[in-house]
Amino acid sequence: MVTTQSYEKLSANKGKIIFIDVRTPKEYEEAHIPGAVNIPVFSNGEHQIVGTIYKQEGKRSAIKEALKIVGPKVLDLYTQFEECHKGKHRMAIYCARGGMRSSTVAALMKELSLPLVKLEGGYKGYRQYINENLPLLVKKFQFITLYGKTGSGKTDILKRLKNDGYDILDLEACANNRGSLLGDIGLGARYSQKYFESLVFDSLINAKGSIIITEGESRRIGNIVMPAFLYEALINSRKLYIETGLERRTEII
Repeated sequence: MVTTQSYEKLSANKGKIIFIDVRTPKEYEEAHIPGAVNIPVFSNGEHQIVGTIYKQEGKRSAIKEALKIVGPKVLDLYTQFEECHKGKHRMAIYCARGGMRSSTVAALMKELSLPLVKLEGGYKGYRQYINENLPLLVKKFQFITLYGKTGSGKTDILKRLKNDGYDILDLEACANNRGSLLGDIGLGARYSQKYFESLVFDSLINAKGSIIITEGESRRIGNIVMPAFLYEALINSRKLYIETGLERRTEII
C-alpha cells in the first residue's frame, strides 16, 4: 500500500526527498513545486484524448485508453524514477489532485521496489497549503526594502548580500521579470502567478533569520500581481534609497 502524506509533513524532510510531478509538460510548465522533476505519464495530447473519452464514454473506457498509452512506457518510466532515486532517501509523487495518475504510477513503482510516497491532494493540496501559509509566513519577518532608479544596481546589491549570508527576497527572480521598462526581455518564458508565489514561499521558508532584504517594486511585476499582504509588508518596511551616478546606471542597463 502506498503511503500518502501532506506537503507540510514532507517538506520537513527537505534535502532527503525529491518531488516527482507526473502531470503533463504543459501543466508542469504552468506551475509546479519548486525543484520538482517532471516525469509525465501522458503527453499533452494524450492527456486530452483520455479526458475526452472520460467525458464522452465514461471512466472504464478512459482507463482502457490510458493503459493502452502507458503500457509501452513502463520501462522508460521506471528508468526515470530509478535515476531520480539515486542519492535521495525518498521520492514523493503527485499529479493534479492526487488521483489516478499518481496513484497508479506510485503503486507500480512501489511494486518494483522503488521507495516513494504520494502527496496528499496532489498539486491542488500543495497550492492550498501555500495559500494558507504564505500570508502567515510574511508576517514573521521584518523587511528592509531597497529603492532606486532603474539601473541603480539594486539586484546586484541583493546578490552580493546573499553571497555574504544575508536573507534576501529577489522578487524579480521570482517573477522572471525585471519589473522596469526592461521587463522580461531575454529572460525566456513568463512565470505564472502560482509559480511566483511558490518561489516567494520557498525563499522565505529557507531564511535563517528574521530580517529579509528585498527590492522595492510596484504591485504589478510584468504579468505578476504581488499579493496584497506582501505588497503591504514592503510599503510598511524600512527603506533604503540607492543613489547611483548616471554613467554607472548606463553601464548597468
